[in-house]
Amino acid sequence: YIPHHAIDDFVDYKPATPEQAAEFKEFLKELAEFAAMVHNKGIAHNDFNKDNILYRKVEDASLSKKYQFALIDLNRVMFGRYNVKAAAKDMSNIHLGADIENFLLDEYCKLRSLNRDEFGVLVKKYAGKYTRRSHLKDVVLGTFGLRKHRTSDGYTEETK
Repeated sequence: YIPHHAIDDFVDYKPATPEQAAEFKEFLKELAEFAAMVHNKGIAHNDFNKDNILYRKVEDASLSKKYQFALIDLNRVMFGRYNVKAAAKDMSNIHLGADIENFLLDEYCKLRSLNRDEFGVLVKKYAGKYTRRSHLKDVVLGTFGLRKHRTSDGYTEETK
């Protein structure tokens, strides 16, 4: 157990005040730094999504970071040389909303010295594959009542 929350708290988040907007911008920059650090170390999570990336605010003023991140659901993790396609595949699974994802990708590309346009095309390609695969799972597993769907109060099993 670690006292962290999933970043899915921020799906389509819209800060209400300028202070919240600045804080959220800092959060996204640190999330991009975390993703770049993981990828630079040759780690491919292969299920790098909003439910598997955890965060908590750090209260220690002596640290330069305001947030600490952790990864869960590590059964698909691969170690070794990490290429741009693998990074794009990981980054395509975050699904926090278009505005948030664009800012996150901008920061990530700056940190890894990647061409934003080329990397964005790869991310979009893998996001499309994810969407098609997820839809197929809905159709096949939903037929048997086995597909779990996210609701506001957690996971429930429903047939689509």
